[in-house]
Parts: sequence; C-alpha cells; structure tokens
Amino acid sequence: MATTLNAVVTHRIEVASGLIILRVAPDDWELPAWESGQFAVLGLPESAPRTMLSDPAPENTTDSKGQASDKLIRRAYSIASTPEEASYLEFYITLVGTGTGLAPYMSMLRSELECHLDLHTVVLLGARHSWDLGYRGELIAMQRYCPTFHYIPVISRPEQEILKWSGQTGYVQDLWDRGLVETAMGTRPDPDNTHVLLCGNPGMIEGMIERLGQEGFAEGTRQEPGQIHAEKYW
Repeated sequence: MATTLNAVVTHRIEVASGLIILRVAPDDWELPAWESGQFAVLGLPESAPRTMLSDPAPENTTDSKGQASDKLIRRAYSIASTPEEASYLEFYITLVGTGTGLAPYMSMLRSELECHLDLHTVVLLGARHSWDLGYRGELIAMQRYCPTFHYIPVISRPEQEILKWSGQTGYVQDLWDRGLVETAMGTRPDPDNTHVLLCGNPGMIEGMIERLGQEGFAEGTRQEPGQIHAEKYW
C-alpha cells in the first residue's frame, strides 16, 4: 500500500553535530489542538537518505517489484513549540546522547511561564559539552526577563571545552546535592512547595528519584499525584 507523506520541514537549525531543531509544517491539513508536554510521531520511508552517523539502512529497502520501499520508519518526539503556534511543530532531536529531554519543558515554558514573586521555576539542564546546551540563548533571555525563573546548566566533560567553562560541572544530580535549587528559590524545596519534572536518560532519573525519595518526595501515579513526574528519554 502506498504511503503519502503529509508534512514538510520548514526550518532546520544545527545546534551541534548530531543535534538539530526541526520545524515541521502540515502539508494541506491543519494541526489538531494539543497541550504542552505531548509528543508527535515523525516518519520517513526506509529508502530515504541517511546521515553518516545514523543506523545502517535495512538490507532490503525495495519491494517485490524492485522499487524503493515506501514503508515508514516512525519515531516519537516531544514537541518543543507552543500550542498557540498552529502553523508548525518544533522538535529538538539528537542522533546520539542526551540534552533533548528539555524539549517538552520548552513548550511549557514558552506557553505557561509566569513570573509571580512567590512562584519559582528552576531548570537544571545537563549535557556533555556547552555546545550541546540547546535553547541556551532563549533560556538566558527568560532568566533576564523573569526574576523568578532560574536556568542552571551543567556539563560533564569540561576538559573537552574549546574555551574554559566557568559554569557548573558534573551531572544534574550534583546540582541538587550542591543546594543550587535552594539557593535559586531562596527556600529549601520540599514536597509541600515543590514539584519536580524529570526527563532524560534513566540514570539521571533514577538517581534523582532516589535522592528526592529520601527527602519525602513521591512519584506521581494515577491514584496519587505525588510530586515527582518522570519521563525516561529512552
């Protein structure tokens, strides 16, 4: 059965090697209503061109008639754009590695960030290198605009930086251990006043859940909302 592609890439921004921001627009149809935190599925035929770092193509990419296969390879990606933008969806995509767990939170921040003096938002973002910290300029701008928004990036391989890195080093868990969230908020985060959203590699999530559990935080379930809301990136 033939497959019809129904969207086009309108913007392709290279953040770093193997790390891109894509804007995808529907081709002659309208996007349905959606909410921040949701994901969409992108697909391309098996026969589509591949980058040098991608998985090898399947051995059989032709049909019984010897024509290029139109079978779609589908992948789910969190949406980084805001629901108010109805003309396209934005995705933050990597071939290898971490850092793109930020995508659903960019959508939330872009559409729902409020600058109340009694409501703080802290983003802890971990990556291997400074050039892997996507949306860095936008997050810094948000911090300058909103006094109750705090952006704290951390890199795990500072020795590989071209220019000396003066920021935090290590992992996201280390930022919590160092009390940087407490410093940013001006009060110690606890289950009565804080919700923690986690998205990224399982090691980070499991490490944070363990730390938070020792401080009285609980994972959310359908029966009990809890204060920890986690999504493993793979």
